[in-house]
Amino acid sequence: MANKKRKAKAAVMAVTTALTVAIGTVLGLSASMTGGADMRASLDIAPSPFKDRKVAMLTSLPLFTPEAYDIADQLAATNYHPLGETLNQRYALGVHDVLEAGLADDPELLILAQARPFTPDELVQFDDWLRAGGEALVFADPMLHWPSIFHYGDPRRPEGVTLLSPLFAHWGLEQRIDENQPEETWLVRVDSDIVPVMQAGHFVIQPTDTDDSCTVRASGLIADCRVGKGRVQVIADAEMLQPQYFGIDSDHADPGHTHSSAELHGTGAVVIDWIDAMLSR
Repeated sequence: MANKKRKAKAAVMAVTTALTVAIGTVLGLSASMTGGADMRASLDIAPSPFKDRKVAMLTSLPLFTPEAYDIADQLAATNYHPLGETLNQRYALGVHDVLEAGLADDPELLILAQARPFTPDELVQFDDWLRAGGEALVFADPMLHWPSIFHYGDPRRPEGVTLLSPLFAHWGLEQRIDENQPEETWLVRVDSDIVPVMQAGHFVIQPTDTDDSCTVRASGLIADCRVGKGRVQVIADAEMLQPQYFGIDSDHADPGHTHSSAELHGTGAVVIDWIDAMLSR
């Protein structure tokens, strides 16, 4: 029953997207839906050597379509996220609502960016795919702070928590969070880079009855795991994906998230570097 509902939702989303593009074309606004320079901005980074590499993505974040109450507002929106456009330009990208559709493309890399909760069957499917040699980059924020026009409880709102803990435990990880952290942005060094986080989680290595092996770095912010024949890199926060760290302002951005430090310059490029590095393995 759950699978039928998810497939029905995916079908509705596909029809809505097609209708939006069609209406935009009729009104002469197709540039806003197809990457027009006046509506979208991509990151100013080096050309991609991975244009033909298949990347699948599942996300609840408005990285590809601005939040809007209806199609008219969506057509009029100008606050497109530059990460979405950059991903479209750099890779053979497929954005999906359900895991089955994402894996059907046989991607070289699967990106989960605060994805909607998986069903138990999907958790098994994701784990099996990794063990067969799949590679994944996962942003799993246990306490997401993302401005939204939608109220709490609205299914269109970005997912507030990650529910991948059963998989993490299976791989030998425990995700923890200090709930007494102040609600403010702070900086974490990741190798030679610095990234912003807010009330981030952290990973701790735990015993597991599998042959999986994980290491953690950046004070536990990032876990790198070998799962069967595959690999997964998990980041215990999604603050770094906020649009203000990519050089633009969001219509609904919370000023409390803005950090003017020059150390934040290039945060978008750091995320792209992580993706490129996984495709280079």
